[in-house]
Amino acid sequence: MEQNPKNNILRKLEEAPEAQDIRPPVRTKLQNLPFEELTWENFEKLCLRLIKKNPNVIDGRMYGKRGDNQEGIDIYAEYQSSSAVEKSFYTYQCKREKKFGPSKIEAAITKFLEGSWASKTRCFVLCTQESLKSKEREDEVVKQRERLKRESIDLKISDCDALSTELKSHPDIITDFFGQAWTTAFCEPPEVTSKCHENRKKTLDRYRSWILERTSQYTIPFLSVELSIAEDLVPRTLKCLDHKHQSIEGEIIAELYQYSVLIGESGSGKSTFLKLLAHQLTSIGKTVVIARLSDVVRSYKSSGNFHNSLLEISTDGVKDDRTLI
Repeated sequence: MEQNPKNNILRKLEEAPEAQDIRPPVRTKLQNLPFEELTWENFEKLCLRLIKKNPNVIDGRMYGKRGDNQEGIDIYAEYQSSSAVEKSFYTYQCKREKKFGPSKIEAAITKFLEGSWASKTRCFVLCTQESLKSKEREDEVVKQRERLKRESIDLKISDCDALSTELKSHPDIITDFFGQAWTTAFCEPPEVTSKCHENRKKTLDRYRSWILERTSQYTIPFLSVELSIAEDLVPRTLKCLDHKHQSIEGEIIAELYQYSVLIGESGSGKSTFLKLLAHQLTSIGKTVVIARLSDVVRSYKSSGNFHNSLLEISTDGVKDDRTLI
């Protein structure tokens, strides 16, 4: 009996579709927050909340109120110190202004330097609602960074790009200031963020334990005797080649300077001192990277990626997920 062609077509249409790879829609998270929609008071409060998230901050407070002579700062924060060095301050100026160009950047630094806080500030942080990435603004930032450096003050920029990046991991702040809809559109789901932070913390804890073990002993030249670096090494005094200090206790060098170069004759103890410094910083929760520059250069020449080369050399011997360090 001849089949009805119409029935064959209907049966074909009712069959399950053949397997096929369909590209899912791209729905990326938002990358920048609308700081311009906040009042200037809330912008300052947001910056303060973010500052207090730093585990090294002892206290952070608003400086004065509207109408007061704030001497070029809006917020000051006191950071804990790992040594006997005098506690230092980070001071912040929050600018929720449009068209924050080179002249305004220069004026902000000038006003700060004219105030009394310049003499007790270790790092001045300029927080802006706008991005400072344009060439003209970046050039002015470099100029003002050199200007502050002459006063032994570091300059940090927290513009809208930097603030947005840092706030990615703080959905509670985003919800408070922008609402739940922005938190959903901007942040990873809480369970993903929490798991990522947990894995990162475990990895860093294991890495720091590895560094502590790696730097726990030092050897006396020609005797091949291993001693405890924390208990047996005699503290060293370093001669400084700057205008502010003639000599300092070696252990506090990381508290005084953001960048340092250690020089000395062969056998003078440079490597041992750096091992001690790494051990002490790791003991207080800092993340220390130890690498010989010659090894990094050799790796870089073959890989072409400086970050990966540094990571490979500095973690050689640790068994862990290095991508989280």
